[in-house]
Formats: sequence, C-alpha cells, structure tokens
Amino acid sequence: MATATRLAVTLACVSLAACDPHPPPVAAPMSSSRPMLILREDEGLGSTGFDGPAFVLYQDGLAVYLRADEVVHYPEYLTAVLSPAERDTLFATVLANLAGLDSIIAPPPIASDEPRYHFGVWSPTGFRDIIADGGLWPGAPWRPGFPPNLVKVYDLLTTFRRPGEHRWQPPAIEVLLWPLERSNADCEVRFTVPWPRHWPSRVETKPDGRHFVRLDSDWLPVVAELQQQVGQSICSPVRVAHRLWIIGYRYEFPGEQAWTR
Repeated sequence: MATATRLAVTLACVSLAACDPHPPPVAAPMSSSRPMLILREDEGLGSTGFDGPAFVLYQDGLAVYLRADEVVHYPEYLTAVLSPAERDTLFATVLANLAGLDSIIAPPPIASDEPRYHFGVWSPTGFRDIIADGGLWPGAPWRPGFPPNLVKVYDLLTTFRRPGEHRWQPPAIEVLLWPLERSNADCEVRFTVPWPRHWPSRVETKPDGRHFVRLDSDWLPVVAELQQQVGQSICSPVRVAHRLWIIGYRYEFPGEQAWTR
C-alpha cells in the first residue's frame, strides 16, 4: 500500500512507567501454540463496527491484548511475551478467581442491548466458558451485581500492560458484510458509500453463512474510516459486487479456530 494511505500512530504508555513510551509496530506473531485464556465480548458490533477479543494468552507465553487507552480511531492491540513463571502466575490467578462461579452470570434485570462477555479457560481438565451478561466496565450499572472475583479478572485482563510491549498488527483483517434487502422498510436509502477502488470486490462466504472480504492489515485505517462513514445505519450502505451491504470488521488472530468454531 502507498505510504500516503497509512496512518502514522504515536503511542504513549500511561499505565506503567517501565513501558516503552513508543511501542514499535511488529508483524503479527504466527504462533502455533494454542490459546489457554481469552476474554471476549459479544455485543453485535456495537457502535464501532468491530468484532474481536479483549485479551488472549497462548501456551508459549504470547499475550495479545486490546489497548485500553486508545489514541486512534480503531481498536489497537499490544503484545508481550511472558516468561513461563509470569504466564503460569497469570493463568493460576484467573483460574482461582473463576473457580466455583456459575457458567452463566446475569444480574437482573438485563436490557437486550447489554454486552455479553466470555471468560474462556483451556485447562488440563478441558475448556470452560463463563458467560457474563451485562456491562462490567467501571461505572456500568450492572457491575456491582457481579461476583467480585469475576470483576477482578475483568479488570486484570482489560488493564493488562507489560514492560517491553509492542504494538500488534494482525496478519489480515476481514471486512464483514451483511446484505441489505431491498424490501427493508426501516428507511429509504438516500446514498451509498463508495467501495475503495483498490480493494477486491469478490465477496467470500464462511461455512456459517457470513460474508466477508479479506484484506491486508495495512488497510486498517481505511477500513475504520469507511466503517465510520457507514456507521451502523442501514440507510447508508456500501455497494460491492452489485449489492448493498452493511459493514463491520474483525482481525484475524493466531489460533482463533479454538474460539470461533
């Protein structure tokens, strides 16, 4: 991609004084190791149009985590490699705090548009997925209704930082597409957002029926800008492959088959 189409990002570490204040971009780690811990959120695509986990820890010590203090207009991840002792301590802490909790936790009443969190752990006894329905972020009205140990794990993983961390760039991104049916009566389409002419127009379909266009991750700033233009409004779709679509996007992660299948 031409340099003019890329976004230069200056990063600042605010959580740990020992962090590199300008984590350099790195190629996505293509670890063959399996994940052992994940925190992900389901909220449709929310207001950002983005779908992705907040934290992933792999067996080889690789941690990939969503940066909480974002300074760009798209979700940004950092990565660090934990020592075996650090990896085991983090995993044991999470496992101990999740022990004894119900598989589904939902402090009533929960609105239909509240997010759903998945705390996934791969242990020697098998995989366990604890589901929490309702906002867990500081200040969320439902937060006091959750078990303190669950809130502790949420805070630990969503504020995770490490000295020597780097900005993580995924190997590829997927522009997610939902067809806009002409029979939809919710609004009248007054204009369409143009599909970038340098992008492929061949729409692929996953086994579960989802449509997508796969792009090199260098296009991320352009994807985020396009999604902001479209928003979540079905009244301003994009036109690609002779159809109208609502869009979102996601990053490809190493070993993601373990939690996406």
